[in-house]
Amino acid sequence: MAAPHLAADIDRAVPLTRLFIEALNARDLDGLEALVGDDVEFRNASGGRSLRGREALERIVRAAAEARLRLVRRDGEEVTSHDAVVRIAVPVIEMVGGAEVQGTATFEVRDDKITAFEVSSELLRR
Repeated sequence: MAAPHLAADIDRAVPLTRLFIEALNARDLDGLEALVGDDVEFRNASGGRSLRGREALERIVRAAAEARLRLVRRDGEEVTSHDAVVRIAVPVIEMVGGAEVQGTATFEVRDDKITAFEVSSELLRR
């Protein structure tokens, strides 16, 4: 059984990931900014350079809008925790234009803020 404080961290972290996906799909930059830490890291699943902070958040929202990207949850989350960081892997369908690709959105949450985000899918590995 998880320690009470860890269970509470997890109980708060999972809804943050749901709100993040909703805000990203709505292109709600202010809503996203309220959910992430100041130095949030947007990791590149294909191994490229990560992006950080508000400017990166703006670039992510702009790129999602240009690609007409929507993320849709497929199943429940897989949640792990280590050193006060809650890691949440969410199976998603990436809807880009008319294509639908299965992938995984991975979040790291610390102190009730999303500190890292990455989407990995077949589409990004091409």
